[in-house]
Amino acid sequence: MHRPIWYLLSLIVLLGFTPRLLSAQEFKPIDLPVEVEELYYVIAPKAVWYLGRDSTAAKGTLRFRETVWVVNRTAGWDYIRRADDSYAYVRSRSLSNIWLQAQKAKGRLNVFAGSRLIKSFPADFGHNTQDTMKVQRGTLTDKKHWVTPEGTFYIAQFNPKSEYYKAMILSYPTPLDAERGLEKKMITPAQHRAILEAHTNFRLPPMNTALGGLIEIHGKGSGRRMNWTQGCIALRDIYMDELWTLVPLGAPVVVER
Repeated sequence: MHRPIWYLLSLIVLLGFTPRLLSAQEFKPIDLPVEVEELYYVIAPKAVWYLGRDSTAAKGTLRFRETVWVVNRTAGWDYIRRADDSYAYVRSRSLSNIWLQAQKAKGRLNVFAGSRLIKSFPADFGHNTQDTMKVQRGTLTDKKHWVTPEGTFYIAQFNPKSEYYKAMILSYPTPLDAERGLEKKMITPAQHRAILEAHTNFRLPPMNTALGGLIEIHGKGSGRRMNWTQGCIALRDIYMDELWTLVPLGAPVVVER
């Protein structure tokens, strides 16, 4: 059966961008049995698409984090539908449907595969539980600046040797944060452009502006759902190890109240 439309639409929002499509393909969709059509995103830097299940039939590449619908999975190959309703084959390892939901009020970090909850960990969040957005770059002396920003992000970088055991760096500040910062004169037009360019090219955005940065999911958490971090999401090391094996680069992360 098909996933509910709310699920498909919500994951498009989670990915946080409109995919840049390649040219339409030159063949008709083949008649395959469809039990479920699931939304995935591209995790390979240069995922190749093919006209058939044949590695010699390469036709083009998919953009990193482009959204696709998996129609059928067979022996390491995915038959996909793209946003322009063209069809192709890709290697299954090039795609993922893993995404994260961070719930500040509940002190939880949930891991989903599509619409299915597969893991839930107790998590620590920023000391300031009242504000939804960072109003300025945090300081070590004023804990009211220690806010875990809410919104839609993605895993932009892994740090296996973090001061806090291991860390996944989120794509904060986002283009929406950049607009907010420019409107409130927190950042300069040049900093605004740098943030937008970083997101366009899937690089880490500038972390040294007045908007702050280096918002991470990292280890050294208490496991007791406390509020003590400078804005990051902290898990116990054993949970961080488990998360490390589940989450690919580019995975969407939704942080909510």
